[in-house]
Amino acid sequence: MTESTKTAIITAVLTGIFTVVAGVATYWFTTKEPELSYSVVGGPALSNASGSKRIFVVEVRNDGKKEVAQTLIQVSLKFGELSEAASEASPGVKLAEEKTQHQIDIRADLLNPGDAVKVSFLTALASQNGQPTVVVRAPGVKAIAESSKSNNPLDIALLPLILGTLAAVLSTFLMAARIGFLGRLVGFAGPSLDQSEISANICAACGLHDEANRLRFGGPEISYRGTADFLLQQALSVEEPRRKKYDMALRGLLLFADTTPNTQYTIRYAIEFLAGSPISDADFEELKNKKTREGEDPVVWRQRLVTFVSEANSEN
Repeated sequence: MTESTKTAIITAVLTGIFTVVAGVATYWFTTKEPELSYSVVGGPALSNASGSKRIFVVEVRNDGKKEVAQTLIQVSLKFGELSEAASEASPGVKLAEEKTQHQIDIRADLLNPGDAVKVSFLTALASQNGQPTVVVRAPGVKAIAESSKSNNPLDIALLPLILGTLAAVLSTFLMAARIGFLGRLVGFAGPSLDQSEISANICAACGLHDEANRLRFGGPEISYRGTADFLLQQALSVEEPRRKKYDMALRGLLLFADTTPNTQYTIRYAIEFLAGSPISDADFEELKNKKTREGEDPVVWRQRLVTFVSEANSEN
């Protein structure tokens, strides 16, 4: 190998290394800024002669790498009434709340990176199409709705690194497949039912057969979070003794549905709203830790669901 060839190779290698390091460093240092994002989730509407009632949940999160001070979350309803509201935040965040029939103002003193504020409220709407207006503001920070987020150019700049990692992972899985490991892994945990079917099975086991049918035939777009909102609305429309079945079904969602953290907190809120008292963090964690997934063993899942309902009924 000639000296010029060696020099060219060394130069190319060093250039590649410094390009990657510079790209990662630029990405890291330029993203150390606050970034507020928020989402608005509405449950199904419960209609009557005078209009409809609907539960909404607004979650605001600091997704950046710098704290955000004096965050304002404003929820207003032009045609309707905000009848009930509850707010919660990450530990250490202080909230101040002002509420009227048509508007809620929540102020958070300081949101560290990863901190979040959640506002849940029940609306009385003149029609099913009514939607609340949500405004999230903080000094020097622009809040972004979850549905409005776009790709960050710096993420695109790191695409070669990401693709390289994915290629390595894919290679590992292909090698595992050749020795049969992947096949055994896939055979161990099969696909689960969709969320509407899981929710319907839990409701039926708890004696809520009408609700089970509505969920089962409501289509695959039904989510666990929407189911929790639906069960809370249904529970609020019946007498106290029957509400125990809805409480049982909500707890069943925590135990037998593969829910996300946001959905778990929504279910917790619904249980606390029905009970009129908070669930301790220890009890909440215990419920989550007992989770059984339908896709792992369908027979065991159904046996444990029946046992859960039987034990809950015997306690009542």
